[in-house]
Amino acid sequence: MSKIKHQLARPLTMLLNNIMKSGQVPADWKEANVVPLFKGGCRNVATNYRPVSLTSQLSKVFETIVRDQVVEFLQVNKLIRDSQHGFRKGSSCLTNTLLLLDKVLHSVDEVHHRRKSRGGHGGRAPPRKLDCGGR
Repeated sequence: MSKIKHQLARPLTMLLNNIMKSGQVPADWKEANVVPLFKGGCRNVATNYRPVSLTSQLSKVFETIVRDQVVEFLQVNKLIRDSQHGFRKGSSCLTNTLLLLDKVLHSVDEVHHRRKSRGGHGGRAPPRKLDCGGR
């Protein structure tokens, strides 16, 4: 494939541009062969498999181009919040979780610091020890 990529670039560009202009995606690009992919465990248990859709490589290229253009448009026009992580480059659900954890820990630190500066109890009287009747 790498040997003929320069010969394929122009016709593929024309094909993808025509699809964008017409809004008509080839019917076979909408089809997929769904196959079970073994995850682990006992091979006789259906829940140990997950479905995987095998689709046209050209449709995947097209989807990637469209996704990248849409995301770029949304970012340039500031239509995506910084809190959106799942589909952005350099961001993931993990980075979103880490950001949330950082904010929570920062808030806890602020509350702790505020309580320390007020005498340890946030300006309230310290809690009294309970009298358990001499026990």
